[in-house]
This record gives sequence, structure tokens and C-alpha cells, in this order.
Amino acid sequence: MSDYNQPLDSGIGGSSSLEITPRNYTDLRSSSKWAKLLAIGHFVGVGFMVLTAIVMLGVGASFSEQMGMMGGGALMAFFYLIYAGILVMPGLFLWRFAGNTTQALETNDQLALQDSLGNLSSLFKFYGVIMLISLVFMGIGLVFALMGGLFAAFV
Repeated sequence: MSDYNQPLDSGIGGSSSLEITPRNYTDLRSSSKWAKLLAIGHFVGVGFMVLTAIVMLGVGASFSEQMGMMGGGALMAFFYLIYAGILVMPGLFLWRFAGNTTQALETNDQLALQDSLGNLSSLFKFYGVIMLISLVFMGIGLVFALMGGLFAAFV
């Protein structure tokens, strides 16, 4: 009977080796194709965000001039470019995962498979960090909203 209380990394570095079964091969091949599609979608989305930022610079400047405000379009364009820059990373991780997985399966290259899984791991770490940062900002926003509501109720 197997011992299910072993740590996840208990077999790492040992003499045990994994085997890629036909089902694993099929699943990895399918995953690499979907990852490539998602990566292309990420890059297209980033391109649209950069294009939107460029349009905001032009339109925002004329709109700000008419409204008597300065720099509104440039500020929004700046934030769009920052966000687009952040979104490049998951696209790169997906693209590398797809390419390395395809290479590993076509050439039976263990190092390419290792690199592809490393990129997949980096993608999950990236999304995990972004999720934690988002939750912290939502928590801070909730605290400020509650404080504002209490302040409005008693003033």
C-alpha cells in the first residue's frame, strides 16, 4: 500500500524516473497547442493596449486641452503602457512553455521538457503574486470604504 503522507518533493533527486505514457504525450501535445494560442492572444491583447495608449496620447491631449485639464490622456496612456508591460510576462511564459514542450516531444529532449515545466511553474508563480497583490489592494480598498461609510454616518 502506498504512503500518501510523503511530501510533494520527496522523490526529487532520487533514482526514480518518470515515464511519459501515450496519454501524457497526447495531453502535453494538446496543452502546448492551447498554450501557444493563449500566448498569441496575450500578445495581440498587449498590442491593442499599446495602440490604445498611443490613441489616448493623441485624443487625450486634445480632450484635456478642451476641458482645461493638463496631462489626463498622457497619464492614462502611461498606466496602459505599464499594464501592457506587465501582461507581456505571462504571454512569454506561455510561449516558452509551448515551444519547449513541442521541442521536447518531437526530439525526446528531457532538458526541453524541464525548461517547459519551469516556464509553466513561472506562469503560476506570476499569477499567484498578481492575485496576492490584488487581494491586498482590495482589502485596503474595503477598509477605506468602510472608514468612509462610518465617517459619513457620524458626520
